[in-house]
Amino acid sequence: MEIRYRDNSGTTRESIERFNKHIDRLGKIISVKGYRYRGRYNAIHEAVMVKGENGSIRLDGLCWGYCGTGPAGLNTILRALGVSSLQAEVTSHDVERGYPKLGTDWILFL
Repeated sequence: MEIRYRDNSGTTRESIERFNKHIDRLGKIISVKGYRYRGRYNAIHEAVMVKGENGSIRLDGLCWGYCGTGPAGLNTILRALGVSSLQAEVTSHDVERGYPKLGTDWILFL
């Protein structure tokens, strides 16, 4: 059975808590990406998807491309996944957001 956890909390603190609670269930982490998708009621959402050998976790309370709580939370999660501090900093704060265009802004293979 593949794990498919979706965090719809929308807050950085809750996303980090849920990441910490569920990350071990994914097994070996394969990739992490920041992207936009069209959801219910045609709304555009930004999320971070962490994929492991046993499934995935989508976190909605994180963001990238500016200085703020969302990117700081993303930096925390990337570091917890073993990403170097330099790569985590660049990805969380310096990668441009393509909002409102749908698609992937960045992806890291671990």
